[in-house]
Amino acid sequence: MSEGASIGGLCHLLVAVAHASVSLLEDGIFVRGGFAKGLLYHSPKVVLGPALIKAYSMESSIARVPRVLIDAETHSDLSHGEFKKEADRWDLPPKISLANDGPPFIDFLNALRKLEVMNDAEATIAKMRTGIEDALARSIYEPAHYEKVRWLALYWNSVAAETGIKLVDLPLMKSAKL
Repeated sequence: MSEGASIGGLCHLLVAVAHASVSLLEDGIFVRGGFAKGLLYHSPKVVLGPALIKAYSMESSIARVPRVLIDAETHSDLSHGEFKKEADRWDLPPKISLANDGPPFIDFLNALRKLEVMNDAEATIAKMRTGIEDALARSIYEPAHYEKVRWLALYWNSVAAETGIKLVDLPLMKSAKL
């Protein structure tokens, strides 16, 4: 995805990425990526440029868990009054959060904070939560994968605690007597 270099374009892209992330989560697909400001060339068959390389680098070496990181230039653009004015015009404005390990990411679960913008919110939320719980149950035997899904579950639960929706049930640690 790309957009013209404007505050409106930035808002549109951030909202589009958040929406795509939620839609894919409904289907049990977890998104990890990078969002970078810079030059990008794209045609129907080719995408290339410094922004693609930066986004790929962020996704492959920093993101590690299901989230879309934003680069420092984009993060800086978000602090301008113009961005805040533009974001206020959206029904569900883009939201950026800081992860515990530092990098800013697109808070795609922000939609859970404003349920009136979701179609069939109750069913959608149940489907997403069940998808996360199922992925957790399948991943307990693969620690590297479990760590990623657990991060998503904890992120879900932090937003759920704010909004009063049902938390993701985390697998319990059970001790076995030998």
